[in-house]
Amino acid sequence: MTIKGIKSKANDFLDEILFFIYKSFLQPSMPRFGAYLRKVSSFYKLCFNSSGIPMRYSFKKLIFHPMYPVYVVNDYLGQYESNPNSELKKAIICIIDGALEYFHEDREKMVFWYEPDMGIGAWSHRYYSGLTQAHYCSVLQRAAIMFNRKDLAHKAKKIFNSLLIPCDSGGVYFYDGSIVSIEEIPTSPASLVLNGWLSIIDDIQSYYSLSEDLEAKNLLERTVGSLETLLPLYDAEYLKN
Repeated sequence: MTIKGIKSKANDFLDEILFFIYKSFLQPSMPRFGAYLRKVSSFYKLCFNSSGIPMRYSFKKLIFHPMYPVYVVNDYLGQYESNPNSELKKAIICIIDGALEYFHEDREKMVFWYEPDMGIGAWSHRYYSGLTQAHYCSVLQRAAIMFNRKDLAHKAKKIFNSLLIPCDSGGVYFYDGSIVSIEEIPTSPASLVLNGWLSIIDDIQSYYSLSEDLEAKNLLERTVGSLETLLPLYDAEYLKN
């Protein structure tokens, strides 16, 4: 092994130790993760900052990524459904409120912008992700129903609205005259990444089933129809096993 490789492994080992110390002794007390999230939390180096917001630990730094609150809130909501208690409810609302502070809100929409200097995005320019937005409108609507919070339903609707902004206007809605897709990451030409597209459809379906938002129903019907048309093109016979 090269000197560079040894240094890299030593740094990784040190980061693991520091992460363990922070998680064990320094982070605030929060409800225990469910079984699945416990398994993956070490991989993500998932922990909480002093305000109770899920973060990634990296060499003494806490880095916010918008997906981490979604993972934790979904986990806590699942626990709450089977065992309602004030500790879980308080944690869920705390995380949602804290995560939404990172969003930019105007009269019609709410968006989490991936900025170039954040170090968490896929591109060197500012953009938002259809996948991130769809996850949030689904989980917020779920929490709104569970806790009878109309304010969360209103924010879920504003986040959903961001999915209807065309790609050529800085949004994630792709339409070429026949195909309708919500882009995980807006690109030109459209990427139409299958797993991201399927996840977005699943979130829109979840949001619609809880909200009965007719705009969501319309979008769902159009994009699922487009996916059905294109799905055979994703087959790769030579890779079948």
